Amino acid sequence: MEDNTTYYFTKYRRIKMPTISKYALIFKNRLQSFEEDLEIVDIFCKAINQGDLLPDPDNLFKYMNPSIHKCIALRSNNQTSKKIVINHLRRTIYVSYVKDVYEELSLYLKSFVTQAALKSKGKESACRLLGDQKISLNAKDILQYHDINDLAKSIAEQIVQDLEKERSTKSLIIKICKKTGISVEQQIIDEAIPYLEIRHKFVHTDGIVDEQFKIDYPMFSYDKDNYITLNRNVLTQMKNKVNKLVVAIDTSAISQGILSSNT
Repeated sequence: MEDNTTYYFTKYRRIKMPTISKYALIFKNRLQSFEEDLEIVDIFCKAINQGDLLPDPDNLFKYMNPSIHKCIALRSNNQTSKKIVINHLRRTIYVSYVKDVYEELSLYLKSFVTQAALKSKGKESACRLLGDQKISLNAKDILQYHDINDLAKSIAEQIVQDLEKERSTKSLIIKICKKTGISVEQQIIDEAIPYLEIRHKFVHTDGIVDEQFKIDYPMFSYDKDNYITLNRNVLTQMKNKVNKLVVAIDTSAISQGILSSNT
């Protein structure tokens, strides 16, 4: 039986994983870096909770310099202040993770659509990709492109940007699949959507949701002020669901000849 497995080497160890494109590999590697951010902030917060950075009678934290760390120096030197500071740090990193995963998915989709544009030499595939969208390019812009790849990238970015105007992540993904002729199980899309939708809430409303959002997405927890509660379990689910979506898109795109496997 043919082995469709590719081996990748990280700075830590040899990893066996299904064949994917270089764009999906970039996505996976960046997610790993984001995971490291989560891990280091957890280690740091646990160190503080265990008292490793606290034995300083004059300052809130050990190694703190009031002349440099002026904002923290304004806080009272007590346990409540310590909890406020470290919990805010943890939440900031967690929110950043949600936004970063979404942005990396957008970058992957743009790379994918770019390759689809390059492969759309036939009239049928080109019409399917562009649909009724109008791409505006003037002569000056065209002359600035170095080659067809630059032009295709510009077209792809306009296509994705036009789709993003709908502010519906589900619609964006479904339309990109339709435009490029790939197939992804609806369940895979549906499972990833809630974790992509919370990104919009953190960007536009600082994580505050309305009652309809709570009804639509009961898998999340919310505090008394209707803030989305973020924890490692939510972020792990986000990583797994979005990664599964990328792999599904990638697998179909490779089978359709739109993307090439990274071998």
